[in-house]
Amino acid sequence: MIKQFYILLLLVVFVFLALAAQAQIPVFTQSYASHLNLNPALAGLSHSPTVVINYRNQWADFDGGYKTYSVSVDKHFDAIRSGLGLSIVNDKALKGAVSNLSVSGHYSYYVPINRNWGATMGFQGTFNQRGIDNGALVFGDQIDPNTGAINTDLFTQEILAFDEQKSYLGLSAGFMLFSETLYVGAAFKNINQPNISVVQIGEESKLPMYISIHAGNTFYFDLGNIQPYVTPNIFFANQGKYNQIMAGAQAGVGILFGGLWARHNITNFDALMLLLGVEKGVFKFGYSYDLSVGQPGNFVANTHELSLVISFLEDPQEAKKRRRTRGLMCPNI
Repeated sequence: MIKQFYILLLLVVFVFLALAAQAQIPVFTQSYASHLNLNPALAGLSHSPTVVINYRNQWADFDGGYKTYSVSVDKHFDAIRSGLGLSIVNDKALKGAVSNLSVSGHYSYYVPINRNWGATMGFQGTFNQRGIDNGALVFGDQIDPNTGAINTDLFTQEILAFDEQKSYLGLSAGFMLFSETLYVGAAFKNINQPNISVVQIGEESKLPMYISIHAGNTFYFDLGNIQPYVTPNIFFANQGKYNQIMAGAQAGVGILFGGLWARHNITNFDALMLLLGVEKGVFKFGYSYDLSVGQPGNFVANTHELSLVISFLEDPQEAKKRRRTRGLMCPNI
């Protein structure tokens, strides 16, 4: 199984480098389908190797909206009671004029409390590289003042006093407390508040620490041959002066699942988020749509998101033996 994990790790790196350009930590609608981006304490959430691929097209109707790709792999290692993971996030905006590549290593340590409760503590180190493509920018002296026509072949007289690339290290931590169905956790990202300024001056532009809190509970219903479930959950995030709260529930029966959430930024109602998905064997696929309801003017901020989770199955007898000797290892989220 360890050999399989390393093969998957190399596969993830290879696949993502085929996609790569450059990008900052996004907030996914399907946050639990991108668990390493949610909280480093969730590294090794599953005892078996798990591969996750995410794509988010934010503000799809806006020509310069955000496009985010994410891929990750992680696994729990019983011998050291730890989870290890690698995630790569590629984020582009303004048709690629601004981009950021983030490569993160994740570590979590499992702390057994009793047979019904457990906890994990997680740490994350992220190498970030921001990029600005001068050729994709348009300056005032490249716009005809009479017609408004843009001619990027004209050489701008603007002084470009900034670096086209900026690299910095981000440090993050988190924790999770859980029973088999109930979970609550928090994540603290960019604890070191790195300088992300690309401007060639003495002033710094520090990235504020990102704080998130998330919690939920899964309720199962026994209806004979089928066992439907409902998982209400809540998510809150803060970075600088910006806040976001998301509340709703996911439900599933058989191979199908769906969900509905509402997102609010404290000052106004932002969006309704719809989720549809299917889970079969080792595969779990989800599609979500953020329906904008609170944007000012005629701005349309609808967002599409896709997720694919591949979680390799563990031998049921091994899982039963581990639970008997070690207690609860992870929640059902």
